[in-house]
Amino acid sequence: MAMSLGLIQPAGAQVAVTQRDIDSLYHWAYSAAFGTGAYRVGEDEVFVLKVEPVIPLHFLQNRGVATRLRLPLTFGLQTIDLGDIGDIIDLSNNLQTVSFVPGMDFRIPIKGSWVLKPYVHYGYGWQMSGAESAQIYYFGLNSRVTLPALGDFRIDMINGLQWFGQVPDIARSDSFARLVTGFEGDLALGSWRVDGRQLHLKPHIAHYWYFNTIGFGQIQDPMVELKQEFEVGLAVGIEERISLKVMSFDRFGVAYRGGGDLRAIRIYLSSVFP
Repeated sequence: MAMSLGLIQPAGAQVAVTQRDIDSLYHWAYSAAFGTGAYRVGEDEVFVLKVEPVIPLHFLQNRGVATRLRLPLTFGLQTIDLGDIGDIIDLSNNLQTVSFVPGMDFRIPIKGSWVLKPYVHYGYGWQMSGAESAQIYYFGLNSRVTLPALGDFRIDMINGLQWFGQVPDIARSDSFARLVTGFEGDLALGSWRVDGRQLHLKPHIAHYWYFNTIGFGQIQDPMVELKQEFEVGLAVGIEERISLKVMSFDRFGVAYRGGGDLRAIRIYLSSVFP
């Protein structure tokens, strides 16, 4: 399982999100599209936590294709106060939305260091108040190519064409598509090791371009729209994943994402380009 946590304020600060914010910032069903984190559009904020078990499957292995079952659970939280852990884990008051959108992905080697990663997810989400539920789906095709190394520094080029949609039970259905381009680096940190595992420095940069502009006019005057985002992050990782009963990870990283009036800071434990 991979788990990541995102924060928009320094430790000890509080992010307060009303039910109106969660409903209006962007449709809560799209939390999987923006990834785990706390997001701010203008003066409005929303906090999302995503936990995603990943189970390897064994068919198609004879053709060199790796297949995985992904079981992402996404939680929308009303408040996050790192100075009071009790408020965070008191789900009776803090939990606003829950989504479960299982799916599968495939790792298909094409030629040399070029790998294609198609995926498809479909599931459901609920507001804990009972006000609304929604069908949620997303699918896409990601590509990873390892470029010629710069000395000891390895670079992967990542591209993705991604589609997201939601069908609420009491509101209008909609969807959007985006194009992702980015680079992820890897540099072994000499003799630095943890529990016998080589440490690595893993920076990344990414650009998200939306084919159809996402608007935030319900809570912003004048209208705030999201057409593109940029993200930059830095992680310290290890050669082999550490697997626990409830999660697995191979790095600890912090990323900043911004576009227009949208800002976010995320903490992640696996590649942002899975």
